[in-house]
Amino acid sequence: MRLDLSKPLSELVRTKYAAAKSNGALTFSPTELSIIHTPSGIPFQLRYCPALAKKPKPDNSKLSLDKKPDPFEDPSEDLLVSGIPTKEPSHILVLNKYPVITEHFIIATKSNKKQTHLLEQDDLEATYACLKTWEQEGGAQHGQDKRLFAFFNSGAHSGASQPHRHLQFLPVDSMNDEKSEGWELLMDQMISAGCAVSIEQEAMPHAVHISLGSGFATSLADAATSRLTRQDTSSVITDRPKTQLPPGAMPPMNLPAILTPTLIKRISSQPNLPANVWYYVAGVTLSSINRPDEIAKVFQHAIGKSVNDPSGAAPSHTELLQIARRMREALVKSGAIVGLPKSINALFALKSVTPADLLDEPAGDSPTSRASDVYTTPSAKILKRGQRFFEQVYGKVSKRVMGQMDNSGTEDLGVTARLMYGYLLSNTDILSPVETSWVLMAGLIPQDVNPQLKGHLRGALNNGATSEQVLAVREIVIAICEASGMKRLDEGIVQGYGWRGDIATL
Repeated sequence: MRLDLSKPLSELVRTKYAAAKSNGALTFSPTELSIIHTPSGIPFQLRYCPALAKKPKPDNSKLSLDKKPDPFEDPSEDLLVSGIPTKEPSHILVLNKYPVITEHFIIATKSNKKQTHLLEQDDLEATYACLKTWEQEGGAQHGQDKRLFAFFNSGAHSGASQPHRHLQFLPVDSMNDEKSEGWELLMDQMISAGCAVSIEQEAMPHAVHISLGSGFATSLADAATSRLTRQDTSSVITDRPKTQLPPGAMPPMNLPAILTPTLIKRISSQPNLPANVWYYVAGVTLSSINRPDEIAKVFQHAIGKSVNDPSGAAPSHTELLQIARRMREALVKSGAIVGLPKSINALFALKSVTPADLLDEPAGDSPTSRASDVYTTPSAKILKRGQRFFEQVYGKVSKRVMGQMDNSGTEDLGVTARLMYGYLLSNTDILSPVETSWVLMAGLIPQDVNPQLKGHLRGALNNGATSEQVLAVREIVIAICEASGMKRLDEGIVQGYGWRGDIATL
């Protein structure tokens, strides 16, 4: 559908909105904004608007009892933006009379069709034409990504107060301000995460979301009919191509995304976080909670811009290789904490999105020399190195801790610890002792093992970390865990996904 408007759509809406607000034809009500999150980490805007309680009620005394006022039947010229198409319009664009978001406007059918019926093809084509036109105008005028958010409430239970069929538009820019940090469109999260098209019942029980690529207008009716089969549901349409999972990556099995762009931004810019750490800490955390399918997003974001030049310069090949090796080494070392099967799955998930020139194959030179440790270096030398590392981590209590493992009922526990510290953890060719501490923390926090976590929090300090750095790493691990659904289990709960007590800290 072509809109055939006399002026750009965004200009028509902006001009009409300013005039209507100025002459009192519409009433804008400011809101108090809070960002809330579902247990699965999905952010929502909650807007409190006391002024709406004082919204004037229409005088219906002259209307028949069976007729409700229809604001779209003959809208005020002060609120009417345009008919679309301009010749023989099937729909009208009209401003919301009581907006809480700037430039909130509505598309309604010209004839009075029922809100509770399924959307028809011309409804969807007109909506899509507005979405596309607005975005194209914004890009041309501002050099930015200007978009509309369209939504449809099909009945009273989903928020529709008017029986005359209509959809609503909100400029995305108007919803984003300095108070909306931590929020983004759910559809954007889904697309960037490459997750399934629909959010399943555990995460969003009453909503269906459709992601359709460019050029989809001819099949809109079929798509809508197949999805919008329940009354009182909300449908969101956005013009963004679907992102496919990288070849070889584990499918998400309809699990909600954990690492949204907002969360990645939060953890990668965490105050006091040491440099070159966030991505491998995130990778180990995801491995520990058994979500290797999310590791690809971490790596792709980490190599997307230079760690040493956050302004956006492309990272050099040397830096890319460093990122890849640090992530691999962290996942290898985490096997001592999270278990080898999880490390295996995480490493193969990482390999599936790693360019060939960033892989270390068996025939090449080993950046860790770990193979040499196993096959050519005397074991006594490696075990002695591991003992020194263990003593550095545990400090003055190291003898007591190792003695407890030797006397656990089997001396093999102490032997196992010596092997892990010798051959796995004390190798510092890629990750330094303090960086290894970050790996151990990331593997321990999700497992609710406070006795071991306390030792390694102190061990990080013994390895040279500051208290602020320890708390920063702890914070991003907890943030990822909570985004996955983990929480503090209340007293008396005998099972659940979370922590049975307060997470150990310094």
